[in-house]
Amino acid sequence: MTALQFERLMQKIFDCGMRVSNFMHFTEEEINRVKNALSIRRPGAYGLNVSDGKLVIDLYKGDDPAGLASADTFNHCSRSTIDFLKAKAVVAYAISIANSLITNYCSSLHDPQDYNLMDKYLQDVYRAQNCDELFGVLEDYKNNFLSRFEACFCPEY
Repeated sequence: MTALQFERLMQKIFDCGMRVSNFMHFTEEEINRVKNALSIRRPGAYGLNVSDGKLVIDLYKGDDPAGLASADTFNHCSRSTIDFLKAKAVVAYAISIANSLITNYCSSLHDPQDYNLMDKYLQDVYRAQNCDELFGVLEDYKNNFLSRFEACFCPEY
């Protein structure tokens, strides 16, 4: 996994999570009308809420307020203990977001072993002793678990 692949995967998961939380109360037609009106292609580039009975659209610079879903987190991981812990935090959070989306939106999730795998990947993240182990867990999660469910939890990508 490269730094750019890391950043892209983190942003993809964060974007999908943001899209779901922003639009959970809107119909697909309403979502598409807003997206077309704003000419927005990235699902995480905006948020919607209702204020004083009016629909309010908030445009976001990014979906990662902590700034950890970046190539810098990947590249600086082995620089210090705190940088390693930041990388662990963003990987664990991204896996947790993806697991939640899969659980809530993928009807193909029915094997009890899949739930055990979700927990195992998080445990493996917390047990990782170095950056290579950490990013190895993330790559394994992406290739062998997440890839099985991508179409149902994040179809826009």
